[in-house]
Amino acid sequence: MTELPQHPDRPLTPPPDPAPGVDAMAVLQKFLDETSRAVLDGDWETYRRRVILPFTLVTRTATMVVEDEDRLRMGFESFNQMLSLQRATHYIRRTETATMLDPNLIAGGYSTHIFSGGLLIVPAFRSQVTLQLRDGMWRAATISNALVNERWPVLVPKPDPSGDMPEAGR
Repeated sequence: MTELPQHPDRPLTPPPDPAPGVDAMAVLQKFLDETSRAVLDGDWETYRRRVILPFTLVTRTATMVVEDEDRLRMGFESFNQMLSLQRATHYIRRTETATMLDPNLIAGGYSTHIFSGGLLIVPAFRSQVTLQLRDGMWRAATISNALVNERWPVLVPKPDPSGDMPEAGR
């Protein structure tokens, strides 16, 4: 790792907390809980309010941009139907990291676990999300995950066996 140069009069320090008092981990977990419940229950209205268009999904093998509400709804309904057909009982996403980048932007990582009873439907996988605060509500702008799915809608999540996160900008 390259050593950062130091100004003789001013050492490099991290920037100040952009939103003192805001718990980015709690904000992200609340977002994940609410949207997971909406998808599992087929609650389109709740889900729609939590996603910004255009929405970008980056997987190991593709970058998909969902530009309009019709395509977003198609993806929502397809994923909800898959959960139903697989008899999913729990769609659990757990926050692992979250950083407040500015007062209106959170970047975070989480793991996804989809169960039917006590059995995993697909292997657990990791994702990263960017949330933007718009009109007083945190909404997803992008998600990157360790899947090898190449098309929207994602009918069945296909985790990358390596479990590595996709590289930014890929």
